[in-house]
Amino acid sequence: MRHQSRRKFSDEEKAAILRQHLVDKKAVSDVCDAHGILSLPQTRPLDSKQTPIPNRRPDHHGTGERGLQA
Repeated sequence: MRHQSRRKFSDEEKAAILRQHLVDKKAVSDVCDAHGILSLPQTRPLDSKQTPIPNRRPDHHGTGERGLQA
């Protein structure tokens, strides 16, 4: 199977593509489909309310304390 070379968009093309989503309020998937761009799931940074809590393991040493899981 042949691999296609990576497409290169000019700065103007990139701005126009982003504008379709940000200004024209088109769905990201629709904009990507129109330009032949692979749409990947969007992620957002964690805020303080979403900070992961470390996993804890039960006390196996009889000290009554629980340690952090490695």
